[in-house]
Amino acid sequence: MAEIVGVHGIMWNWQSRAQMSELWGAAIRGGLHNRRHDRAAEVAFAPAFYGDLYNDGKGAGPQYHVDDLDDGFETELFWALHDAVAAEQAEAVDPTKVYLPQGIQAALAVLQRTTFFGTATTSLIVRFVKQVHRYLDDTDLRWRIQQEVAAAVDEDTRVLVGHSLGSIVAYEALRNNPDWPVRTLVTLGSPLGLRAVVDRLVPPVGPGDGWPGSVVGWVNIAARQDAVAMVKTLAEVYDHRVDDRLCANPRLRAHDVTWYLKNMHCADALAAALD
Repeated sequence: MAEIVGVHGIMWNWQSRAQMSELWGAAIRGGLHNRRHDRAAEVAFAPAFYGDLYNDGKGAGPQYHVDDLDDGFETELFWALHDAVAAEQAEAVDPTKVYLPQGIQAALAVLQRTTFFGTATTSLIVRFVKQVHRYLDDTDLRWRIQQEVAAAVDEDTRVLVGHSLGSIVAYEALRNNPDWPVRTLVTLGSPLGLRAVVDRLVPPVGPGDGWPGSVVGWVNIAARQDAVAMVKTLAEVYDHRVDDRLCANPRLRAHDVTWYLKNMHCADALAAALD
């Protein structure tokens, strides 16, 4: 009986459904409480948890290296992350500075200085790229993850919240299940604006065909310094009805889901959907 269902991003494969329920539930209720929502303490949340599905032995183990990136999508996504961070850093120093391509070690140094995942080690950066790629490329894993979302949604679900990779999962789930009672999609720190991701969505997104299922509202929230949400405005990519909102998470936690969930924009979107 969940009014809000959440879909997590990367790095949950060594955590649990119970941990997600506690962390996300507390952040959601805290954000609603800050906005003085009268049902903040009792709102029902359920996690669409799939992290354990990545522990099937098909990955390269807990530690990744740059050499583990393939020459296609993974390298493209890595450099897109780098370019977003480099552009932001260059603008902070000198708005007229033109970014020039660098070697891969220099690119890693740029990404690590942002710590946009909390602690941006090489392994963590590569893991993000690989987990996104595997979801988009592994048909069986994609189906099993989608089944987890379907199992969490029930007749009372009004809002689907997706963070990072979870925003891709949530978006596809709604497009493939237009009969669900979900009326609002909230995407947080989303890479859905990246062309390499758009081109790999199922079903494909065509001109005038980007709205997610039967929802009546889609709120997309991106922190200014979140490199994962490198394209901040999804309305230009999917549909003019997308409500794009910028927020200001702490610089060293720009991609952190708890800061997104407690943010006033997220809380306001959830409150509007619940009322």
